[in-house]
Amino acid sequence: MHQVIAVAAQHVIEGAEMDRTNKTTRSVREIGDPIRVFEAYDDRDEAEFVATQVLELLDKGIIATFADVGVLFRTNLQSRVLEESFCRLRIPHRVVGAMRFYERKEVKDVVAFLRMLYNRHDTTSMERILNVPPRGIGPQTRRHIQAYAQYQNCSILAAMRDLCRPNSTLANEEHGLDDRTDADSKMPEAGEELESLRNEASADPTKPCTFKLSGRKRDALTKLCDILQELQLLVAASTPAELIKHVILKLDLEPYVKSQDKGHDRWANVLELQSAAARFAQKGKDELGAFLEMAVLVADRHDPQERGQASLVTMHASKGLEFKVVMCVGMEEGTFPHHRALQDASQLNEERRLAFVAITRARDVLYLTTRRTVPSTTSHQMPKVLVLPCCAFDASRLPITYMHLACS
Repeated sequence: MHQVIAVAAQHVIEGAEMDRTNKTTRSVREIGDPIRVFEAYDDRDEAEFVATQVLELLDKGIIATFADVGVLFRTNLQSRVLEESFCRLRIPHRVVGAMRFYERKEVKDVVAFLRMLYNRHDTTSMERILNVPPRGIGPQTRRHIQAYAQYQNCSILAAMRDLCRPNSTLANEEHGLDDRTDADSKMPEAGEELESLRNEASADPTKPCTFKLSGRKRDALTKLCDILQELQLLVAASTPAELIKHVILKLDLEPYVKSQDKGHDRWANVLELQSAAARFAQKGKDELGAFLEMAVLVADRHDPQERGQASLVTMHASKGLEFKVVMCVGMEEGTFPHHRALQDASQLNEERRLAFVAITRARDVLYLTTRRTVPSTTSHQMPKVLVLPCCAFDASRLPITYMHLACS
């Protein structure tokens, strides 16, 4: 890093009440580029700015490859808008220190419910949601439902409803196992599965097999079917965000998500998904289908073997890393410093140390971005002379260290 970055980092750490001997950060390099500070309208505007700046830096030859860029953020849920913007502009990237947003369990669970409502034949989503929240439905029951749906050529939901009936059969007169039709040749795995299930329950292979669910499982499955049918009635009249809200309420997902390890962070991811859906704008009638397609594109556009990827990194995971260009996003009160640290001096000191680590990851160029809220106290410690606005603006209207973008 050059001297400007070193001095800025030193000013941040000097604001902390250190329980150790004060040290001075110096650089052997000469004065370099000023720190570039950008104030965005919101997180989406911030992510778009970061992504377009990365392309501009590459176009100007400031970076030789996308791998020269590290985008640092304080909390995991901040990665979602960055991932979407990078995907939209086709910038190869990887997420370091966190799982990609649409790969997180709680997010995949909610998306699976949406997929099931959108396509009742979606067996992959059915397998995921059948026991979310836990309702005592195990792998064997999932196997029975899938085989039944394939063999009867019906939707997963219809198969679940059918198997909830007392004395439901795995084969009927029309599709008996001893009188197979062309459908069996097209679905040999389903036929073999049904025959296996029937042999488990009946010693006489000429008679239809009766598959019985226990009372507890039948009640749980019936309740799930009722909920899914209620939700399906809401699909046509609901936006994706409204549908997510209905899923959360009808399935009582909040206590289930919060009861897991790091439950509050997981719940924040669910709310972030709802926020993403609320901002999703798609002309036309199939808004839910378009939103699900977007989620697939963001989740799948990732090749871990691809070289030259920009890095999206949590600040905690950035220690030991170095990038030619570093962009620290979310530099506002409540995000960084985190809202839990604002009333605790020791935690706030830790946030300052974390800011020191993040800033010193930059070798040549450092960006700090914030949204139109209260600027971060960790950044207020930097002298005004060290920062550079990303475009011309009336400096008299600015906080001491923040240069706003003229958006209006």
